[in-house]
Amino acid sequence: MTQLMDMIIKLKGCCEREEKNISSSLGLKPSEYRTLALIKEGCDYTNDQLSEETGLSKSRGSRVFENLVKKGFLLRRENAMDKRSFLYELTNDGKRVKMEIAVLKKVCENKILLSIKDQDHDIIHQGLYLLLHVMEGKSK
Repeated sequence: MTQLMDMIIKLKGCCEREEKNISSSLGLKPSEYRTLALIKEGCDYTNDQLSEETGLSKSRGSRVFENLVKKGFLLRRENAMDKRSFLYELTNDGKRVKMEIAVLKKVCENKILLSIKDQDHDIIHQGLYLLLHVMEGKSK
């Protein structure tokens, strides 16, 4: 039987391949795709908050966020609370691309679900939910 971590690593690779397909279809780098996918509409983020949310280092995050500003997907403005930092938010183009990402993710999800028996959908969902919580340290 395949070890659990081997299966997780294999699953991660499959997911990364799908993310790469989605990001390239939108002309985005994978890190730009992940950033836009994670940002909530109507929220302002500091560089530190965005870096933490996306799992990027602060220096790498700064480069990714600036690329998204240059592409017109993020708006950067001075942080009134801390003049040494900036706030980022989605532009209208950023919101549009975020919606395209959501549609493409749903297409990918539907493709997966169509290849699984209906009665197994809930079992898989519950198993992934439990695994995620255990790996995040939220459950025993």
